[in-house]
Amino acid sequence: MGWRASDTRELTFEDAVVPKENLLGELGQGFANFLKTLDAGRIGIAALSLGIAEGAYEQALAYAGLRKQFGKPIGSFQGVSFQLADMALEIEAGTHLLYHAAWLKQNGRPFKKEAAMAKLYSSEMAGEVTDMAVQIHGGYGLMEEYDVERFWRALGWADGTGGGNVDDECVFAERQGRTYLVAIHHEAGTRQETGRLILGWWHRCPGARAGA
Repeated sequence: MGWRASDTRELTFEDAVVPKENLLGELGQGFANFLKTLDAGRIGIAALSLGIAEGAYEQALAYAGLRKQFGKPIGSFQGVSFQLADMALEIEAGTHLLYHAAWLKQNGRPFKKEAAMAKLYSSEMAGEVTDMAVQIHGGYGLMEEYDVERFWRALGWADGTGGGNVDDECVFAERQGRTYLVAIHHEAGTRQETGRLILGWWHRCPGARAGA
């Protein structure tokens, strides 16, 4: 299972010595720096997921025009045509989320929340789209002779790469909560209540806290 083109392995370093001149960032801040690299990585995973979804959709659309039942292409049946329409709709939505996050990063603007949203939506959307593509192919969808089998199998890595999807939810939930807390602070004018709420969000999302 998984993306066979990505040869993922565990690495173990024993008694490794890193010269001072090779230090990346500040000493003791490695975990925080690592979390920051996940933001750009989430955009990449969103793009990969979107590409898989587009590939699955194109294969399903072509197959629905070639495969015939009861004397006509299965794509002409309402049930299949609705599936294809849903696939196209979800892909379009994922494209906008991805391009928005990429634009923010390219223009030097904060993009942490948007990257998490794009990755979460695109990876889950790709799973739904590929499932529908396999259904349209019927039994052929599980055979290696058809590309949708590879697309469906490759999605095993998307949910957990670049931080799991639960982590993505935590990231933009924390950012959303921070925006809400700023509004609460201005409206109520009380630092004590705002501080209590901030601590609640902060302790619930340690990963987002370290990468802030």
